[in-house]
Amino acid sequence: MTMKKKSIRIVEDEPVIAFELSDLLEGEGYRVLPVLEHAEDVLKAYITHHPDLVIMDIHLKGYTDGIDAVRRLKLLAKELPVIFITAYNTDSTKSQALKTMPTAYLTKPIHDGKLLSTIQTCFA
Repeated sequence: MTMKKKSIRIVEDEPVIAFELSDLLEGEGYRVLPVLEHAEDVLKAYITHHPDLVIMDIHLKGYTDGIDAVRRLKLLAKELPVIFITAYNTDSTKSQALKTMPTAYLTKPIHDGKLLSTIQTCFA
């Protein structure tokens, strides 16, 4: 019996970071759904594909930031694990992000080992 690959949605507007994350996760055997660059696309994409985990940048292109997108997403999928990633690690940003009850909050640059162990904890 084979186990279904866990699916991960990455929401990241920096193409290099998005590619590196996708490459790392696919190399570890995860199924990476198409990367989104705008927070506004997260809800629509969730309706089509229910990921097992979302990795969400906080500062994104568009009208909505990652924190607001997760706040709305949690209305549809309260138990969905979310890992925030950000280069903007201010007390205010962190405080707002933590109100959404994410699984983790990681600062860039993301260390592969830290990210992978965080993901493994989500799926334990």
